[in-house]
Amino acid sequence: MTVLFSRVPPSLVNAVWKHAAPLLGMSFRRLIPGYDLEDLREWCADDICQLWIGVDGNDLLGAVVTTLQVQPKAKTCVVIHLGGVEIERWIQPMLDAGKQFARDNGCASIEMVARKGFTQHAPEMQEDGILYIIPLTES
Repeated sequence: MTVLFSRVPPSLVNAVWKHAAPLLGMSFRRLIPGYDLEDLREWCADDICQLWIGVDGNDLLGAVVTTLQVQPKAKTCVVIHLGGVEIERWIQPMLDAGKQFARDNGCASIEMVARKGFTQHAPEMQEDGILYIIPLTES
């Protein structure tokens, strides 16, 4: 079957969240976040962020959260969380839907922080630096 990747309307976020949250939770493993999954759910339900899901029939394969960032010179669609299974099946539909959404919203680009080597799944993405983190919390 074909994977359908689409935005979840804010009014349906709470109904879908229990299925999307475990996939999105994967992306919290590598961060020192200033927020958690509950914050993310609220932001998507309040239309501050956008929840996207990739489905094949009844199977949820991927979930993504984006936000629109307005800067003085350009607007950017930022992928802030991404998680799922069988990424090779849904990455291209996700990118296609994301590019259309970004264009429709006047964005100049799509940005994402991801694991090193992520471009193997999305060759059209260009690496532009590396994110370095200094944890300031005690172990």
